[in-house]
Amino acid sequence: MKTQYIILLLFFILAPVIIIYLEKKFLIIKKAGAVLVCYGVGLIIGNLSILPPGIENYQNLLTNLSIPIALPLILFSLNVKKWLKIAGPALLSPVIGLFTVIGMIVLGYFIFTDEVDESWKVAGMLIGVYTGGTPNMASIKTALEVNQELYLKTHTYDLFLGAI
Repeated sequence: MKTQYIILLLFFILAPVIIIYLEKKFLIIKKAGAVLVCYGVGLIIGNLSILPPGIENYQNLLTNLSIPIALPLILFSLNVKKWLKIAGPALLSPVIGLFTVIGMIVLGYFIFTDEVDESWKVAGMLIGVYTGGTPNMASIKTALEVNQELYLKTHTYDLFLGAI
């Protein structure tokens, strides 16, 4: 393996760790949030054209390896007993959200079906991101064999429109 790929692999692993550390030290990073800073770093590096050709294979490998690690970590952080105690009226909000997400995805599918290639895959990924976040979206991307460009476009539009 080339040295540049090893350096990039270390960067992909260590950058979030460093950003989380910096979040504890600097108020501005804490206010922005580690996730937003990571996205910003990724956008900057991705648009500087400094990544070597063929890096997308390593990026896909990292994504595919991180999904089985991320999902259990998310589930381990849940306090199911506490959640069930306070769940009564609080369940109404996720139920309304679920029907809203399904309704908007179905509506969006029919509106954009002729404009977006494989719009059914986009709809599936969006349901995943709205019901469980980026790890779900990445899992659905892998399961549906969505090409990287469509995945990145969908994720970028979701981030941009969600930020608004």
